[in-house]
Amino acid sequence: MNIEQMVDESLTLKEEEWQKILSSDSLEQVKSIITKAKEYRDKVRGSKVLRNQARKDRIKRIIKARLGDKAKKFRTDLVKNQTPSETKMKAILKFMGIKYEFQKIFYTETTFYIVDFYLPDKNIVIELDGGYHNTKEQKAKDRKRSKALMGEIDGVYRLKNEAVENVEITKKLVEGFLEEDKKRKLEDRMDRVLVKKSL
Repeated sequence: MNIEQMVDESLTLKEEEWQKILSSDSLEQVKSIITKAKEYRDKVRGSKVLRNQARKDRIKRIIKARLGDKAKKFRTDLVKNQTPSETKMKAILKFMGIKYEFQKIFYTETTFYIVDFYLPDKNIVIELDGGYHNTKEQKAKDRKRSKALMGEIDGVYRLKNEAVENVEITKKLVEGFLEEDKKRKLEDRMDRVLVKKSL
């Protein structure tokens, strides 16, 4: 029996069969079998992830095709009827040298969302909230929307329209968002390193 056959069999072995292999084969051969089995496991897991991502991408393309015209028309109306706060925020971001996309469309598996400001270099969103965002119902909708977007972006940060009236406060808030996002990404990276080391 060659190593590949043993690897294939090792994926379905019972405990007593493993003991038999461990007692009869050399340590190097056992290490080789285990290594190959892990590689095979990782390959299978990787292909599942790729298949799932391909499925999600296919669904998004279908949604985009079905809702694309509606989303684009809605976006055009939002850009045409932008609020004074949005106009001011555009100027502030430009002054700060931050690249942004205004009224960016994101497609999910079931619908689309249009966000006020998408910062592609940071993969985060800044939303400006008018007074109607203070209602209980709207807050629940905003939470649901943010959760749905988290599959696409790294963070959603909210500013009240009134805050944008003061340029210095807005700049500090945006800098705070960027710093918070940077810190969170660093913590995520460190967590991944610690998980890898523990494996």
